[in-house]
Amino acid sequence: MKVSPHFTLQEFVPREVFERMGADALSLIDPKLIELAEFVRVFFGKPMIINNWASGGQYNESGYREASSTTGAAKSQHKLGKAIDIKIPGLKPKFIYEQILANEAQFMAHGLTTMENIEFTTTWNHLDIRVTGKAKIWIVKPKPVKK
Repeated sequence: MKVSPHFTLQEFVPREVFERMGADALSLIDPKLIELAEFVRVFFGKPMIINNWASGGQYNESGYREASSTTGAAKSQHKLGKAIDIKIPGLKPKFIYEQILANEAQFMAHGLTTMENIEFTTTWNHLDIRVTGKAKIWIVKPKPVKK
């Protein structure tokens, strides 16, 4: 189910959620997060991976996570439908991070408020739209991931 020119709902929710809720799963995702994902895709001009389970890939919880999920922090923005972890094939996460910070005003205008420190997320970029009240992108240290 298309939710923007470049993304489907399946890319934002886990397989289990989509199978249970179908199109109603869209209600779990903040519309501003979809706008941000679309902006990132267009800005970098390359396909971007959030969840790719629908095409046979390994990522299932890089967007929304159910409250019962043990992936990530207990109070993760993912559980509020306000965060995505992205990978852009051909671009290193550190490059993406640096480009976002170099173009901070543009990304903030499309809803980005928070990123995880790239020293802790070396294979992906965490982007979220939580309300911070800050005039700059807030860089946070992620909590250890539970396995």
